[in-house]
Amino acid sequence: MKARWMLWFLPALLMYGQLGQSQSRTEGRRSVITTQTETDRPESIVPDKPRDLSDKPAVSSFPFETETGVLAFSNYRLGSEDLIYVQVMDSPEFSRQARVTAEGLIKLPLVKKPIVASGKTTAELEQEIARLLVDEGLLREPLVSVTLREPNSKPVSVVGAVRNPLVFQALRPLLLTEAIAKAGGISEIAGPEAMVLVPERDGKPSSVVKVSLKNLLESPDPKDNLLLRGGEEVRVPNAGRIYILGGVNRPGAVLVNVEEQVTLLRALALAGGTTPTASPKAFLLRPSANGPEKKQIAINLKKLMKRQEPDLPLQTNDVIFIPDSRSPPWKSKTSPRCSPSETPACSSTTGTSITS
Repeated sequence: MKARWMLWFLPALLMYGQLGQSQSRTEGRRSVITTQTETDRPESIVPDKPRDLSDKPAVSSFPFETETGVLAFSNYRLGSEDLIYVQVMDSPEFSRQARVTAEGLIKLPLVKKPIVASGKTTAELEQEIARLLVDEGLLREPLVSVTLREPNSKPVSVVGAVRNPLVFQALRPLLLTEAIAKAGGISEIAGPEAMVLVPERDGKPSSVVKVSLKNLLESPDPKDNLLLRGGEEVRVPNAGRIYILGGVNRPGAVLVNVEEQVTLLRALALAGGTTPTASPKAFLLRPSANGPEKKQIAINLKKLMKRQEPDLPLQTNDVIFIPDSRSPPWKSKTSPRCSPSETPACSSTTGTSITS
């Protein structure tokens, strides 16, 4: 009887054990799946490096482009009373419309620190907001977009060869000389002209006005001393260069700045004068306005030194080459002894062959 009972109970016990092992394996797999899912699930707030948005174009309220596309009006810089819209993708709790305060700040929801907006382009402000969202542990890779809705500020920027480039708000109309003075004046390497980029205004298209700095600073003419009302950009390019090569004591480049017109005699003086073996004939290579080729002008240095010929005014990128009298005669088909890396004008020449 006891043996018969054991024969009946043993299969049931084995079946129960297999069922328990199957449930244990199933629970183990569930545990592994659950663990993997929880591990792989991205956390919503993890400080990390923000996405680089520097390649995103900024919004410009005053676009300007010449027919050749060489110049473009700079990106609008925000100022007080500008109305902007900040959008953080997939995070509407951070998105809002904001007006730049008189102190140049904006405030965003959940962001502890006020954000400096004044003086920044929309692209620069996008990067600043993204950085703060990461630094405060709010988002890991925020994608921020800033749109200018109402430009109410009046920024004037002065850039280039000035002592202290800056952007300031034109609280009242001011003269061009005042704007340059705010930037500390022009530097020693300033070129002879300034460019004022004027935005579209009163139905008139955007434009570029070139102003002679020498005339502007010595005796301001009302036509040159423009009245700035905000939105303008004043650019002071660096001085151009004139290159003196060959038979001079200090060959190299001479700056063409705003102070005075550089002539051939002055350029020779700045180069330390000619060497004892310099040829009495020199050659001026001048860039052509119609292409990459250079115009060649023969110069009699002996007559020039004796004032028997008028002094020659020089232009930016002119190249003066003085051959050595001991060298074979130089012809226009032969390149002067300089490297194209030293000056862009030392590449090709045109004109009648002239020998010394």
